[in-house]
Amino acid sequence: MAEKNISTTTNNLLNIADWNITTFIHDFESISNILLGSNDIQSFLKQQKDESYAARTATNDLLANVTNNKSYINGVYIGNQHVEHMIKTSGESKYAFNIYHSIQSTETFEKIVQNNGNGIFFNRNDLYLLQESRSITYGKVINDINNFNPIGILVINFDEDVFHDMFSNLETTGNIAVANADSTILYNKDTSILSDAQIAAILPELKDNSMIKKEIDDRTYIINSRINQQSGFRIVSATLYQELIKEAVNLRNITSILILIAFIIAIVSAFLITQKITKQLTVLSNITNKMEDRKEKIEHISFDIEDEIGKIGNRLIYLYNRNNDLLIQLYETKLQAKESELITLQNHINPHFLYNTLNSIYWLAEKNKVKPIADMALNMSEYYKLVLNNGDHITTVRNEIIQIQKYLQIMNVRYNGTLDITYDIEEELLDYRILKLLIQPLVENAVTHGLSMKTDNKKLEISASLKGGIMCIAVIDNGIGFEHQPLIHSSGYALKNIDHRIKLFYGENYGLTIESEINKGTTATIIVKASINS
Repeated sequence: MAEKNISTTTNNLLNIADWNITTFIHDFESISNILLGSNDIQSFLKQQKDESYAARTATNDLLANVTNNKSYINGVYIGNQHVEHMIKTSGESKYAFNIYHSIQSTETFEKIVQNNGNGIFFNRNDLYLLQESRSITYGKVINDINNFNPIGILVINFDEDVFHDMFSNLETTGNIAVANADSTILYNKDTSILSDAQIAAILPELKDNSMIKKEIDDRTYIINSRINQQSGFRIVSATLYQELIKEAVNLRNITSILILIAFIIAIVSAFLITQKITKQLTVLSNITNKMEDRKEKIEHISFDIEDEIGKIGNRLIYLYNRNNDLLIQLYETKLQAKESELITLQNHINPHFLYNTLNSIYWLAEKNKVKPIADMALNMSEYYKLVLNNGDHITTVRNEIIQIQKYLQIMNVRYNGTLDITYDIEEELLDYRILKLLIQPLVENAVTHGLSMKTDNKKLEISASLKGGIMCIAVIDNGIGFEHQPLIHSSGYALKNIDHRIKLFYGENYGLTIESEINKGTTATIIVKASINS
């Protein structure tokens, strides 16, 4: 058990170290991607000879910016057989001139070229940019961003001391080291625990994600190993076995104390929760007794909303009170319905009187041969006949269109025949059923508020079409329009009434929409469910 805990602890340590290295590698890859994708560097490397001062200056500025922001970078080189540029932050350059020619023949250069455009880390002195430096080198082929053909090579040297900054704050009772693929020790946090030579001697025995117990100089060590997949670096953790055992014993004692404390807390919590639940259930019982009486709303009683019983209880009170309110509204609605029936009967009588009066005016005008008055009276008579619709609130699209035609014939007399009216109604829709008085108020609104302000070219179009079981009826005018789109429920009574009637009869997915543009006109669209039966 102790060794299992030790393995878990050291694995967590290696996970953190591996994450730190991976983060560093990703940061490094980001730097290289910035350089490889730079238009300045692309332009510089595409020259057949170094003849653009501006390209070299821009390249130098970019490389200098990278080295200034990343203090661990010793030097950066980009180049090809035609042009090249290198910038260093310390030390002496290993090459006097023609660096590309010097490194082209190295084994490391070939590995970079053969790595399929991916970056590669290595620790070989044949491609160090600086003299007498303990550096790690990163190399990558630079491709043309337009056609992906190679146009050069990128080489970056960074100081091996970067690992010291990476792991200096890593808390561990043992040691942590990093070696490259050639088993060269790049970093050793504490040489007093194990020297570079001792760690290098152990490396052949280690496998990835492995743990071994090793006797070194009469002391037993637990050694774990992890290979970073991004760079190939091997991370090694070495800790004295006795130190880890001591930590395990301390952990066991602390765990026992915590279990005891948790047990005491559980008993106290169970008691408090039981008390709380009992209190909530008592309140719930009182509430149900009040509900049985059904005499009044439940007020001034509430539950603690921090538990499920409280939430359910408060919801139950809300639903009970809401149900009482709905019952009251139902009674009031029935009373209003009775009153509406009386008003409807009275309104039914008044249009009949007007209808009969208009017929009388018509025959009187015919008798005296006053044709315009006779036509207007006849149109109004037929208009009100269609409005009455034998007391039925459902009519046909055909009747609605005829009613509009009668209305517009009357209005055209008022406007001296300046109204230009077109109808685009699908023939099959004429016998479809629809709520009465849906279209005429929109036509009246278009004439009164849209076209009446114009002196000429007053065009009005009424269209109706069927789309997937939905009937769309549009009233389009080329009137003065308005700048802000109106909200139906904040507009006039007629528009609000139309939208409300549609939603009440057909459902919330149907209704009236208004679109308008200043000085271009307005479109009012009714969307209802298509029905050929009543």
